[in-house]
Amino acid sequence: MGQVLQFRRNNVFFPETTVAMGNAYEKAIASLPYETKSVSYFRERVAKKIMKAAYAGKINVEQLRQSGLLEIVGGQSVAKR
Repeated sequence: MGQVLQFRRNNVFFPETTVAMGNAYEKAIASLPYETKSVSYFRERVAKKIMKAAYAGKINVEQLRQSGLLEIVGGQSVAKR
């Protein structure tokens, strides 16, 4: 729990975590298939998964991106794309 608290305080992310989340989101959306990346449902799922990973203490952009993409398309991981 202490590890998570070092990245956020009072349920607000530190600026560096917010930047990492934004970068991870942009990279995740860019790697989605064309027909998926414009659908708001998928964009919202990616964002929520990235936020959940950040709340768990992940701040590495690549880890956040992979967390955002897991099981998004057809129940399969697209994190390696």
